[in-house]
Amino acid sequence: GYCRQLKYVTFEKNSELEIIDDCAFFYSSIEQIIIPRSVTYIGEKAFMRCENLKSFELEKNSKIESIPKKLFYQCYNLTAVKFIERCAFRQMGKGIIGIKITELFIPETVEEFKDGWCKETYNLNHITISPNNKFVKKCKENNKIIVGRSNINSEIYDEILVVERNIESI
Repeated sequence: GYCRQLKYVTFEKNSELEIIDDCAFFYSSIEQIIIPRSVTYIGEKAFMRCENLKSFELEKNSKIESIPKKLFYQCYNLTAVKFIERCAFRQMGKGIIGIKITELFIPETVEEFKDGWCKETYNLNHITISPNNKFVKKCKENNKIIVGRSNINSEIYDEILVVERNIESI
């Protein structure tokens, strides 16, 4: 069965948890979660159908490198996904598809965006890019396009990642 009664998850300050497996919190009633810095892997659909989930955050110095496919699928009330500057996060996968987030921070470490990475995020209207990110930038002409590099070793920004959003660098 599912953990429909599970509403709160709190990890010890010095947690040694390394893996949150596929479907770990699937269809639970958790409302928020802060992932400990010790976690190195979150499985696909780990929070799928967590309809009460409102906030997801990575601790400072997080070891998570990517957000897996359908991580937040059908998390209809999720409005806050907090990635932080000091982390190992490298890839924006398809984990944020179809959620109600309004803001997103792209850390300096992100260097790859999967096709459709922000599909159906209709409320996402404010994207902040770390000024230290060397792989993603905003176009200076209209401030509504984020471009990236298809080859991280290239100096050329040749991929359009997002259009028509309120974008700024910090």
